[in-house]
Amino acid sequence: MATNLGNRVQQARDLARKYMREGWGSRPSVLHAIYDLFDTGIGEDEFLRICSILNPFHAPAGALYENGCAFGFNTCGTLAGALASFAMVHGARYSPKGPDFPGGGWENMYKEILTNPDLSPEKKVRMYLDRLRLIGCGAYYQIVARFKERLGTTDCLKLREPYCKGDPLSREAFKVCSDAAIEGAGIAAEVILEYERHPESLQIGEGHVHLAELRNKPK
Repeated sequence: MATNLGNRVQQARDLARKYMREGWGSRPSVLHAIYDLFDTGIGEDEFLRICSILNPFHAPAGALYENGCAFGFNTCGTLAGALASFAMVHGARYSPKGPDFPGGGWENMYKEILTNPDLSPEKKVRMYLDRLRLIGCGAYYQIVARFKERLGTTDCLKLREPYCKGDPLSREAFKVCSDAAIEGAGIAAEVILEYERHPESLQIGEGHVHLAELRNKPK
C-alpha cells in the first residue's frame, strides 16, 4: 500500500512537470495532474472552466506588494492548485445549508457553538475546528503546512526573489514556479491518498487562524 501511494505521488509530480512544460501554468498544471490520476466525476469542459475560475488565485494576478507588505492573494499559485485539487476530488458535494451537511449545517452550528453563552472562546474554537475537519479542512491545513515545510514559504515573492536577480522573467525565476508545481502536485496526491485511507489522521494544527487569534487576544 505504501508503495502504491509513493507511485501515485510520483505520477502526480511527473504529470505536473509535463503540463508545466506544455505551458499550462502553475495552478492548472497541478490541477490537471490530479484530474488525470483521480476520479472526480467532472467532465473535460467543466474541468477547463475550473482552471479558468482558478486563474486569479496567484500573486501575478491577485496580489499587491507595497512598502514591504503583501496584500491580496500573495500565495504561490501552485499551492492554490493543490488546495483546489483536493476539493476537486474530495470536496463537499452538498449545500452548506442542507441537512446532510456535517454537523447539521451552518445554522445549527451557530446555535450550538457560536452563540452559546456557556462556552469559553477556546472551547468554541475547538468545537468549530472539529466541524471543519468533517468537511476536509484538516486536509487543506496539511497541504499548506507541508508546502511551507518543504519550500520554506507560501509567498510568491519570497519563493522567487532569491532566483530573480533583477530579472523576474528569467529562466531561473520560472524554474522556481515549475519546481513548486511539481512539489505541489505531489503534496496534493499525498494528502488525497492519506484522506482516502485515514481521513481522521489529517488534523488542523495550532497554526490555524482562529487559534492564532486566541493566542493574540488582548491581555
